[in-house]
Amino acid sequence: MDPAAEAQGNTTFPATTANLISWESALFALIPFAFNSMTQPAGPVCGAPAALSFFLRSSPIICVVDALLLLTRYLYYIHTSGRTLAQTRLLLFRFQTVPGDKPMEGSLANRGGYPLSRIVIFLVTLSQIVKLYAYSGLVRTKIVASMYFISFIIVEALVTFPQALNPAQPAGNTPKRVREAGPTSISYIAIGATNVLTVWFATSAFQNIFDKTSCYSQSQWIGIVMLVYNGICSLVSLLYTAPKQDSKLDIALIVILWLIITGLPCAYFFSGHALEMLNFSGPVSSGVSVLFIILWASLGLIFMSSTTSPIRHEGGIKLKRLNDFGGWYFLVINLVTAFLYYRFSYSSDGTSKPAWTAYLG
Repeated sequence: MDPAAEAQGNTTFPATTANLISWESALFALIPFAFNSMTQPAGPVCGAPAALSFFLRSSPIICVVDALLLLTRYLYYIHTSGRTLAQTRLLLFRFQTVPGDKPMEGSLANRGGYPLSRIVIFLVTLSQIVKLYAYSGLVRTKIVASMYFISFIIVEALVTFPQALNPAQPAGNTPKRVREAGPTSISYIAIGATNVLTVWFATSAFQNIFDKTSCYSQSQWIGIVMLVYNGICSLVSLLYTAPKQDSKLDIALIVILWLIITGLPCAYFFSGHALEMLNFSGPVSSGVSVLFIILWASLGLIFMSSTTSPIRHEGGIKLKRLNDFGGWYFLVINLVTAFLYYRFSYSSDGTSKPAWTAYLG
């Protein structure tokens, strides 16, 4: 991946040092978009508990998948029930509460009105949103920002604002929920896609930080990043959940899975020079690497589903601790990857900013 492609675009201002966009400006320009999405009180995300919404929405991929899920469901309800009932059915689908049950976070029973603070926050961040789109270049940054912004508008228009204006009442015939967990669930697939992207961008940053003389190939750095990103989380998950498995066979299976998802990055690292000798072209080499990361991420989802299954069925404080750890780890990985990429792989070539953007802060 050529980091300089980040800054490609038609420039309308002279390419002087004074108006080039620094990596700090490019990174901080994304914060208003991410913050608006992460704090959006929109209930469960891709079927995952609403308590994880803040963490999961740090990923633009999850934001887009969640928005498309809602939009598709809304169009389906319009087709089957008509426009009048579609909105109510969508709210019941999103903010589910079964009469007699304890209200879960993000359900209809414990939602308030539309807080004024959200409007204030959006208006405060609006100037930064305008500023980013006024910059020349920054193609990738604008794509990520648009993923946050478009998904934010869709979710706000379909569920958040309508629920505040005309709340749907809990009903006994609540629509079937989206599956919360499992390697083929929407939430897990979106998390896996996010992991693929973070590994790819982190690899570029790691190369620029630690390998200025190009001692290692890209495939070797991919193996290193996968091992670093996966090592802590998978080991903690294995140690925490192994005693809670139903049988010794279940323990053996998750240990084998752990060895596989830990061994694959090591194998990819040690095979790096051999892969280089095959002399693949750039696109072919990148394609092979992406497929390998997808395979690794898919096995990681199976491992995550297998290790957490007993705790998810048990619920309670143990599940909350597991969700908290996973949520914070996911958020930190996304933040660290974004920082490292912009700090060490970002190129300001081809970027410029209009003089008037200085008045926007």
